[in-house]
Formats: sequence, C-alpha cells, structure tokens
Amino acid sequence: MVMSWLILGDMNQVLSSNEKLSMHQSISGAVEFRQFVDSNDLIDIHPQVWFTWTNGRNDGLAVWVRLDRALCNANCLFEFPHTSLCLPILCYDHSPLIINMYEQIPFRPRPFHFEAMWLLDPSCNLVLRIWNCYHFGQVQSKIKELQNELQNLQEVMKDIEMTKCGDDK
Repeated sequence: MVMSWLILGDMNQVLSSNEKLSMHQSISGAVEFRQFVDSNDLIDIHPQVWFTWTNGRNDGLAVWVRLDRALCNANCLFEFPHTSLCLPILCYDHSPLIINMYEQIPFRPRPFHFEAMWLLDPSCNLVLRIWNCYHFGQVQSKIKELQNELQNLQEVMKDIEMTKCGDDK
C-alpha cells in the first residue's frame, strides 16, 4: 500500500527556467531537483500566484522566483481530490503557503441572532424597532389585516349557514 505524501515549503530551488524572472537566468541545481521530483513520482501542485519570492528590487536587478511549492504523490491527490495551493501576496520576500485539501464550501449568510447584551446599550430601542420591523414587518397592520380576513370569513360562514338553513325548510 502506497501512503499519501505531501511535501510543502521553501525548496530554495527552481525546477525549470520558467520559474525565474531575472536578467541572470542561471538555475544551477534545477536538473537535480527535477530528478528528485521525477524519481519519487511527485506532482507539483501549481499555485494561483506563480512567483513566490522576490528580492524586492524595482530596477533591472529585480529577481522573481518560484521557490516555495507543494509536491505530493498521486495517492494524496486521490485521497484529497480538491487539493489546491494558495499563495497570498503579502509584503514579505516569501509568500506563505496555504494548502486546501478539502472542498471549499461556498459562503452562505448566517442567520441573524439577537444578543441580549445589546439591551444594555441606550440606543438599543431604535435597533430593536428596526429589527422587529425587518423580521416581523408592521405587526399591528398585520394583526388588523388578519382580523379583517377573519371577519370576512365569519360573514361568509354566516351566509353559508343561512343558505343551508333556508334549504332545510
């Protein structure tokens, strides 16, 4: 049985020339690193952001390189098919690696929950009235509407009973 493998971190080495953006294209050690990846049947999980390190320069000597990566075997991807690599762009020279191994659950708004401690705030009455209005609507007008409907139903029922009583005679 083959176990799942995931190697994650700063490898401090590129795999090929397309992982380095610089005036100097020297990539010593890439052949050996590629041999290691291939001989261990590792799969490179491609990030959303390609370059993971920069020397921070803005002139012609700027260097952008992909040094941080996640490598795994096929069994790992079989067990965790939703695996993805996220590299948030921050103001450091290296981007932190975040590995997501489970399906992302889409955002859903959570239901509103009233907190009793809000009642301690003097402006709570205004908030409470707005909240009540939003969740329950205009309660008094709804009660009036329902009373009118009940009255109409009672009148219809009376008419039905009167008609029925007239038919029985």
